[in-house]
Amino acid sequence: MGKRLLILTAAMGAGHDAVAGELARRIAPRGVEVSVVDVLDLVPLRLGHGLRRMYGGCSAARRGSTSGSTRRSSCRRARRRPRRSRR
Repeated sequence: MGKRLLILTAAMGAGHDAVAGELARRIAPRGVEVSVVDVLDLVPLRLGHGLRRMYGGCSAARRGSTSGSTRRSSCRRARRRPRRSRR
């Protein structure tokens, strides 16, 4: 049995996919069977799709999109973490 490599990526922008693709391209000639899998496609109930959309909205808000004011506020809410009570 030959060597196999599974590369997990998250398609949250071109950077993640580009690195995974380049890694696969460089390793494949060494006789390794390479598979690239987007983990967001594996998340049940299409939650991965929702995460991508939220990430895209937050990225657009940081770049100053035309509808950025509503996106910025929802992006801030999404990044907040619940506070822990100190007891």
